[in-house]
Amino acid sequence: MGLILGDEAEGEAPVVLTDILGSEDALGDMDFKIAGDAEGLTAFQLDIKVEGITLPVMRTALESARVGLIHILGEMEKADPPPGGEMSKYAPQIATLTVSKKYIGRVIGKGGEQIKSICEQTKIDTVDINDDGVVVLSGGFGCDMDAAVAIVNSLTVEPEVGKTYRDARVTKVLEFGAFVEVLPGIEGLCHVSELDVTRVNNPKDVVSDGDRIDVKLLETNERGQLKLSRREVLLDEGGDEARAQLEEAKQAREEARDARKAEAGGGRSPTAAAGARTAAGETRTSAGAAGRRPRRGAGEADSASEGMDRRFGTVFIFVIFCYARERADYGKTATRSVTHSTYRRFPESFFNIASL
Repeated sequence: MGLILGDEAEGEAPVVLTDILGSEDALGDMDFKIAGDAEGLTAFQLDIKVEGITLPVMRTALESARVGLIHILGEMEKADPPPGGEMSKYAPQIATLTVSKKYIGRVIGKGGEQIKSICEQTKIDTVDINDDGVVVLSGGFGCDMDAAVAIVNSLTVEPEVGKTYRDARVTKVLEFGAFVEVLPGIEGLCHVSELDVTRVNNPKDVVSDGDRIDVKLLETNERGQLKLSRREVLLDEGGDEARAQLEEAKQAREEARDARKAEAGGGRSPTAAAGARTAAGETRTSAGAAGRRPRRGAGEADSASEGMDRRFGTVFIFVIFCYARERADYGKTATRSVTHSTYRRFPESFFNIASL
C-alpha cells in the first residue's frame, strides 16, 4: 500500500494507493506491505517517509489491503484449480503393508512363484518383502494396485472352519475327489462323498478342472489339510428339496441292496432265502446221517495196503528190467551219442509201462 499526503494548508486529504509494482516505495510517502488470506491478515511491514500517520489513514490502508488481497486470491484460484482428489493415473504407485512373519514364505511362494503370479495378474512391477514382514508393492501406469494388495491380504488369512467359500476354483480332479482352491495358494480336498447330495461314482461327472463351485470348510487336521464339502452347501441352501432328494437316493440304495440280496438267494426275498437255506441245511444233515458208510475195520485196511505194495513192486521190477535190456543192446557201441539216446528213450519206456 502507498500513501500520498495532501497539502493541509490547501485542505487536501491524504490518498491511499494500492499498488504491487513498487512505485509507491520510491515516489510515495509510505510503503505498507500486507500478507494474509481471505480469513485474515498474517503479517505486515511499514516504511514511512513522513513524521507520522493518523489512525484514520491506517484504517483506510488496511481495508484497501484486505479488498485487494481477496481479489488477487480469487484470480489465482482461477488460474490454479484445486487438486482433483486423487493422483494422476500416470503417476507411479506404491503400497506398503505388514504381514505376520509366519506368512512370509506363503507370500513369496515356492521359488518366488507367488510373487510372479501377483505381478502377472495385477501388472505391478515389484513385490519386496523383508524379514520383518514389511511388504512393498510398486507399479506404474496400468497396474491394479488395489488388487495386488487384496491378494497379499488374502494370502495371510487363516481359513475358518464352518465358513462357506464362494466361487472356489477346482484345481485337480482325481478318482477319490477334487482339490479346490478356497484362498490364493490354499487348497483343500472335497471327497467324492461330499461332492453332491446323492451318490457320486465318478467325480468327473460332477466337476472338471477349472470349474467354480461353492464349498464349506468342515475341519482342518493337525497337518493343516482342509476337508471341504459341496454337499453341505447344497443341503444348507437347497432346503427341503435337497433333503428330499437325499432321502430318495438313500431309499433307492437300500432297495438296490435288498434286490441284490434277493438275487443271491435265488430270486426270493431275504427272509425266504434264509428260511430255505436253513431247511436245506437240515435236509443235508439228515441225508448225510442216513447214507453215511460205516468205517472199515483194521484188517480190511491192512489188506488194501499190502495189495498196493505188491503192485508198486511189480512195476518197479519191470522198469529196471527194461532199462537193463536197453543197456545190453547198446553195450558194444556205448558211445556218448548212444548213451544219450538211451537216456532219451528211457523216460518214454517208463511212461509206456506206467500207462499200462
